[in-house]
Amino acid sequence: MAKERNLRGLIPGGVDVAVTSTVIVPANNSRRVLIVVNGSDTDMYFAVGQTAVALAGLYVKANGGTLVLDEADFYSTQAVNGVHSGTGTKRATFQEFI
Repeated sequence: MAKERNLRGLIPGGVDVAVTSTVIVPANNSRRVLIVVNGSDTDMYFAVGQTAVALAGLYVKANGGTLVLDEADFYSTQAVNGVHSGTGTKRATFQEFI
């Protein structure tokens, strides 16, 4: 049976991710769950608590690929940074829960 949790969602957001490391979500010591969605047409790479590097780290596919940080699987309150190896900026959206 799944563990019951009473979480409160914070205001969802979005970030234009560049070809250099970009802060997607800053550190938050109250965070219990973070969901980041790659809404762009280009694959992205994420790093937790570190500078993001293209072609390394946590790989999230284009067009809806999702990264979930939660207490059940992988959990961190550190900042999440992202990067892509395409051109221009690409959009990532997120929802954080405390």
